[in-house]
Amino acid sequence: MMDLDNYPMLKTYTVRENTGSMSSNRLHMQISFAMMKLLELYKQEDFTIVMDCIDDVAIFKTTSSGSDIITYQIKTKDEKSQVFELKALAGKNVFYKLYDHIEKLDTHVKEIYLITNRPLKYKKELVDAEYIRFKDLSDELRVVITDNMSQSKSYNAKGLSDKFVYSFIELSPQNHKKVVEAKLNDFLVEENIDVTLTAAKALYRTILDILVTKQDHEFSLQDEIKTVLNKKSYSKLEFEELLKNTKEINAESITYDEIITLYKNGCNLTLKQESLYRRALASIKEKGNKYPNVMGVFNKEIQQYIVNIIETDDLTREQLLEKTKILFHAELEECNEKKMLGLSDCEEETLYMQNIERVMKGEYYE
Repeated sequence: MMDLDNYPMLKTYTVRENTGSMSSNRLHMQISFAMMKLLELYKQEDFTIVMDCIDDVAIFKTTSSGSDIITYQIKTKDEKSQVFELKALAGKNVFYKLYDHIEKLDTHVKEIYLITNRPLKYKKELVDAEYIRFKDLSDELRVVITDNMSQSKSYNAKGLSDKFVYSFIELSPQNHKKVVEAKLNDFLVEENIDVTLTAAKALYRTILDILVTKQDHEFSLQDEIKTVLNKKSYSKLEFEELLKNTKEINAESITYDEIITLYKNGCNLTLKQESLYRRALASIKEKGNKYPNVMGVFNKEIQQYIVNIIETDDLTREQLLEKTKILFHAELEECNEKKMLGLSDCEEETLYMQNIERVMKGEYYE
């Protein structure tokens, strides 16, 4: 939940409009941009990303020195379109709408970005800087921009703020997904999160689904801003939990040989049973990677139970497995998440054995 005490101006903030539906390409490029910011900011201060509310993307940063908001208005064209005409953007009141952040959030807003994936053009001048403040643009460009901004009731008093920034990014409808997937793979290496390529792709799809859900949430202009922000936001803490679940799901906690020696008393299983367990070891990871947060909740509950029972009862692994199955089987059967995961009996048993071994090795949720 977002704490609006850090941003008192937001308590009376009203959204100018609910942008509603947009083209699929534009939507997905905004999601890709948000995902890149998520990976970029992870090692920095606490932050929350807000999708399609205050702007296309907004980032709330909380530090020891205070709280800031950075907003991003993202304009995209396909590869056939060479430039963004500055006059056309002004004609659509892009700069006037950007000034809304100065009107309503000037105390808290740190930077206000206009981002395009094609250069800005005015007459014969092209702008494709990665970072340039509006104040540092040429006189001719600034006149077009400020004429549009001057419609704001606050403009005469505040003028062209140095918080406005233009940024050119090289993303296209054809390459943006590949660019972000590559950045995610680099991020996983940097964070020492050792997963297979298949697991990395599953994590990408999970983050994508989360951000799309945030993007797609519809709200009324009469809704309280706190309610809207909580539905439209994704925090660093939530991302950390997702990474933690992904790491645990992909950890090598038990092998087929350990299943036989530790839980089946070294007995000779039939070829059919052996095949079921071997496939379960692989499929439980695949299903966990598809729904890491769902599996993470199960793992945490199961591990907490195992920790408690080991401290109070003197049990063998086989006995602990049976107690765990009795307690959790009915619970899992009753919840929608079990149906979502589609766990077979063999996969469910493997899940319990994995968690017992994680607890025994001290590799579990504290």
